[in-house]
Amino acid sequence: MSERFELTINSNGQADIIDRVESKEKNAICIYNDLGVLPYSSAKAVCDLLNNQDNRIKELQQLIEDMDDYIEKLGGWED
Repeated sequence: MSERFELTINSNGQADIIDRVESKEKNAICIYNDLGVLPYSSAKAVCDLLNNQDNRIKELQQLIEDMDDYIEKLGGWED
């Protein structure tokens, strides 16, 4: 699975986080820049947290879809 957020270092040596989904939707590169330089930047930790959160959201969405499929196979909810 490719990660949504990518940590890059710009030409000024500052850490940037690129949001691939947002960039694709807006047809532009969407960058979050904390203006820090490594190793003093928190961008790596933030990027990891964003990817972790995005992966958890995807897992939850898959669980919801699986549950909906299961309920549909059972014939719906009984009142």
